[in-house]
Amino acid sequence: MLLNNLFIPESLHAEASTWTATLRLVPEHPILGGHFPGQPVVPGVCMLDVLSELVAQALQREVRLSEASQVKFLQMWTPDQAPRADYTFTLTELADGWKVDAVLKHQDKVFLKFMGQYLPA
Repeated sequence: MLLNNLFIPESLHAEASTWTATLRLVPEHPILGGHFPGQPVVPGVCMLDVLSELVAQALQREVRLSEASQVKFLQMWTPDQAPRADYTFTLTELADGWKVDAVLKHQDKVFLKFMGQYLPA
């Protein structure tokens, strides 16, 4: 689990089917120190994993990623330049799961754009 470990959630709220979470990085976390020593960046897999955790919290149930139809890493997320970031994601219920469209950004810097599908775990 990366929430409350690498990422500290400062808020998670919904407006209709769109959720927004503000995350604060823990700059001393070992993942950051080991990923490009001397120039830490948030690994892309961690950005995707925390999205899964946020989707599970929003739905109040365990989920698993079943399809990632679009994953675009647009900029590196470095803790010194952006100690916080906002994840905005839309949940659309499907017959067997949920479609998720998400953007992870800090102000005008977009780190990740994602489109995919989650299923109940």
